[in-house]
Amino acid sequence: MANVPESGIALCYAEAVGNRWAAYCLTFDLAVEGNSLSDVRSKLSDQIELYLATVRELPLADQKRLVKRRAPWREFATFFYWFMRTLITTDGHMRSEYTEPFYLSGGCSAAA
Repeated sequence: MANVPESGIALCYAEAVGNRWAAYCLTFDLAVEGNSLSDVRSKLSDQIELYLATVRELPLADQKRLVKRRAPWREFATFFYWFMRTLITTDGHMRSEYTEPFYLSGGCSAAA
């Protein structure tokens, strides 16, 4: 029996880095770069779907290990720091925290 979920919600964030954007998936420790927020959200959505499809093809022991792979605790701390700071102040730093639904079979669409 496979340990890879058919669907779920991944915790993600994206931020402007100079004139580029970077997006991170804390749930599966994935990252992408792109030219805009919509670009990195789309790329990260595709990356999550590809990651889970690849993990599904592995032996059961590897599936168990990789489906539970998370970003280092420092990344979660950074995420929550910026999330709380965004609630308190607007300093011009371009950042977006969001959740990303994933669907293993079929397409993966981004959530706002």
